[in-house]
Amino acid sequence: MDGFISNRADKEDLIWGLAATGGTMSMPHIDDSGLAVVSTIMSGSKWWVVMRRHENVEEENHRGDIFSTHAFPLSWGACSTGKGFLQAEAIHLKTGDIL
Repeated sequence: MDGFISNRADKEDLIWGLAATGGTMSMPHIDDSGLAVVSTIMSGSKWWVVMRRHENVEEENHRGDIFSTHAFPLSWGACSTGKGFLQAEAIHLKTGDIL
């Protein structure tokens, strides 16, 4: 179709696995650019947390704007919650759940 880029994703590029020990955390990220993201819990459980920019943050303040190089302050760490500039929702996935 005119105006669209032809980009066919191979199935092998979209299927991958992740294994971790209990208590493991990951830094905020965008899963595969949001393309075809599915999580199937094979064993144990996982907290899936979705964070977005807090609605009370001024437009010119780029904290929480994941597309900005200023999305996170220099004091940001793996245990930071983004209190004040991010809001979060979470779901607890258990063995057999698919999201």
